[in-house]
Amino acid sequence: AVVSTAYWYFYSDTTNQSEFKSVIETSESAAISNLSFSYRTSPKGLILISDHQNWPENVVSSLSLFSKRDYEWFSEPGFIGEYPPSITISVFQNPEHLTPQVWTETNSLISNIEFIEHPPTNTGIGGADGIHYVVLGLYFFDTYVLTYGDNIYLLSGAYHEESDEYYQNIKEVLSTVIFETDQPI
Repeated sequence: AVVSTAYWYFYSDTTNQSEFKSVIETSESAAISNLSFSYRTSPKGLILISDHQNWPENVVSSLSLFSKRDYEWFSEPGFIGEYPPSITISVFQNPEHLTPQVWTETNSLISNIEFIEHPPTNTGIGGADGIHYVVLGLYFFDTYVLTYGDNIYLLSGAYHEESDEYYQNIKEVLSTVIFETDQPI
């Protein structure tokens, strides 16, 4: 149900219902803490991997989405080089209930706030409030820092330019993000 609801919202303006069904049939849902989302598995799908090695001790969980093509490429034995663009979602404990802005400044090695060209803007995604900024580096990183409950959610997607498939993947995944409560309805 989450997949069809999320993708119907994203594709509600499409007039080709067979295209709509194709997207639904080739996607999966995932969750990390109270955040759920959907991602395309084909065509030109994404692959989800757990990614919480080498993170600080306050990380609750982390995962990454890579294009299947890129994942196969860097998973080859003997791969040496930079990892390709990906979408990373990480959840950090926030017992002091820091605002997203204060958290990014306090955790600059994780947030990369020191490598932005423009100040963060206020935003909201899937029912959580936060900030958005773009990090400049080997890639551009479309970055969202959101607070929800006792956690900080860091959503970051790397891309070469806004017209490439990586950027489109980021926007597609972000359009499906929903924060859910632990409370029964």
